[in-house]
Formats: sequence, structure tokens, C-alpha cells
Amino acid sequence: MRRITVFCLFALVAATLSPATKAVAAHGGGLTVQVGSQLAVGDNCDPDTGKRCRSGESMRFLAPALSVHKGDTVNFDFASFHTATLLPVGQDALVFRGSQTGGVGKPYSLLIQDPDDTAEEGAPAEKPAVKANPATANRTIGGAPADCGTPDNPCDYDGTQVVNSGLPLGPGQDTFAATVTANAGQGFWVICLVHTHMFLRVNVVADSATTTTQELINTTKASMIASDLEWAQETDAKLLRARSSHVTSSGQRVYDVKAGVDNHWAALLEFYPKKVSVPKGATVRYHFGNLVYEDHTVTLPAPSAFDLFPEFFAFGCDPDADAGPGPDTPPGEGPPCGGNFSQIEIDISSRAMWGMGDGIFTGSTDLEHSGVRGAQFSNSFYDVKFRARSAKKGWKAFCLIHGPGMANRVVVKPTI
Repeated sequence: MRRITVFCLFALVAATLSPATKAVAAHGGGLTVQVGSQLAVGDNCDPDTGKRCRSGESMRFLAPALSVHKGDTVNFDFASFHTATLLPVGQDALVFRGSQTGGVGKPYSLLIQDPDDTAEEGAPAEKPAVKANPATANRTIGGAPADCGTPDNPCDYDGTQVVNSGLPLGPGQDTFAATVTANAGQGFWVICLVHTHMFLRVNVVADSATTTTQELINTTKASMIASDLEWAQETDAKLLRARSSHVTSSGQRVYDVKAGVDNHWAALLEFYPKKVSVPKGATVRYHFGNLVYEDHTVTLPAPSAFDLFPEFFAFGCDPDADAGPGPDTPPGEGPPCGGNFSQIEIDISSRAMWGMGDGIFTGSTDLEHSGVRGAQFSNSFYDVKFRARSAKKGWKAFCLIHGPGMANRVVVKPTI
């Protein structure tokens, strides 16, 4: 299909802390929970302007475990690319994550196969074109579209179905409100369907019991962000200039680069080291194995590889759905898809999703792309053999998901 509008995922991935102080709240009370927080990292970083900063994110629902009354409303404020997905009462979050999320094609995976585009592109069945899963990307209850979630029209959560915020893709979608009508004595989990290790526990308490205060949420949020920023600063400083190479079991020396770094609560959206020097003919091995939340790509060289952007998270229309013979089309001018939002798709081509090239980089006209790897997909390493000498600045590789700001350079010197 033709794609004309690009949305890059600028991150753009189990919090069961016991509340310390509480107060009684009236029925119909409201609490606000921030989801995620951007971290500006670096010794010389100016967080107000973003200059000289490297990127990270606190990957949490920034709150303690919540105690609420039946009838209270919880408002989720998205600071990045997340969902707030309320699981049914009694649903184990780890079981749900393993059986319903991740990869391609599960009921609440971020991505599902796109038969129209797979056929049009001539892609093999094992590497299909994909699209955003409507049950995940849109506001849904039990997987069906839901016209609710605004502050003046919260979705009802009675504990029997999955209530999902959808992705914060447009105006008015950066918050999500749900009124809890489950009964006292019941509890449930809230997770993010994009970064499925993000959890929040909510317990419905009796009318006479105390509930979590906004003051406690705000205090906990500040403490969590401070802790995550401390980890990010320490880890960034340690890895920024670290250099590593090793000899593989086959006797080949490879030069190591980390494609992002995560811990249990936060993520650094950077390559480490930022620059590596190798002899001509050497192999750089990009590692994805430690990622808990995020997915990344290794795509080079910039800027010519920017041609892949129109194939990654691009909006299109599918008037006859997957079963119809017609291909997807651009959304056109005016209201997307003529105002029929049920036809909107968010597409990723086969080659943007699964990768392209032969792993041997031969120069500026070549294009090597790992495909999407990390927490939700394959986390295997990606090797690139550099056969082309570089200029002084080196060849630039970047992440197609998080944009050209997440990049590293490979300086290729003559073979000694």
C-alpha cells in the first residue's frame, strides 16, 4: 500500500508497593496516575531545553498500589507511548502477559498480521506485513470499540472484562478515565500492553476503609522518578565510553554495542558506546538481550535509510477489511478515511518489521536493517560486517522506532 503519514514511536516500555498513608475518600472521588516519565540524562544535560541530553524513561505507573472505593474514578495521564489496561478481577497479570500479549497475533499483542499488505508486498508468510491491533491500539472493552474514557465520560470498570485505554495517538487521548464499579474486597491489575512489565495493583476497599490520597501518589511518583534518574545517570556514565570486544566460539572477534539498556523500572534509549572504531572488515555485534521493556532496530546508514520511515507506523485506510480483495489506501485529506474511523489502520511493512540486507555493509548506497528486536520480539543479537571505510565521523546507525536521536557511529579504519 502507499503510506503518507508517519508516526514514530518516540519512547518512546510489578509495582505492588504498600501505601504508607491513606485517608477516607467519598464515593465518586478521583485519583490521577501518571504513566511513564521522560528522563533527560547526561552530565552536561539541560533538561529544560533538551540540549546535550540523552534519552531515558521511567517505565512505571507512577503510584503505589491503590486502595479505592466503589464509584471512584482513576485518571491515567500518559507521558509517553503506553496504555492503561485494566484486567478482570482475579486475572493473574503474569499469566495474562504470557498468553495474551507480546509478539504478533495474540489477542492483545500490539501488532497483528496484515493480509492485504502481505499479499501486495509479496512478503513471505513467515515475515508478514503487520498492523496495530485494534483491540490494543483503540479504546476497547472486552476487545470491542468503546466510546468512553474522557474525564466527563469515564469508562465503567465492573471487573468482568478487559478495559483498555488504547494508545495516546491523537488529541484528547493523552489521558484515560475509568470509574471502578467492582465490589469491595475485589482487586485487579492494570498493565501496559506496549511495555508489558509495567504493572499497577488496585484494591477496592469497604466504604468505611481508608483510600489512597493524591498526596501519597505525588510523593511516590517523585521518589520513583528520582530513583530511576539516578540509575539512568549512573548507567549512562558507566557505559558511554566503555569499549568491549570478544572472540566468539567460531574464533571471530566482534565489537560489542548495546542497542538500548533497561532495568526493572526504567530504560535508556541510546546505543552504548555512542561511537566505536573498528578495522575494515570487522563485525559489530549489536545486543538486544537485556531489554525488559523496549524494542529497537539497528538501521543504517543515516540519512539514506530514512527512506524506511514511511513504512513504519504509517496510517492508511482499509475500506473492505482484511477479507476484501482491495489494497489499503492513503487516508486522504480532510477527516481520515472520510470520517469512518473504523477503516483506519496503522501499518508496518514486512521489511521494516523483520529486517532487510545481508549483514554486510558495503557503503552509502547499501541499507542494512535488523528489523524490530527486543522485549516483545526476538532479542537475538544482530551482526553487521563493515567492508566500507568511513569518513572521520563514521557511519551512522539509528533506531527506526525511537528516531535518529537514538544512534551510534561506526568509524571504519583501514585494515592494519
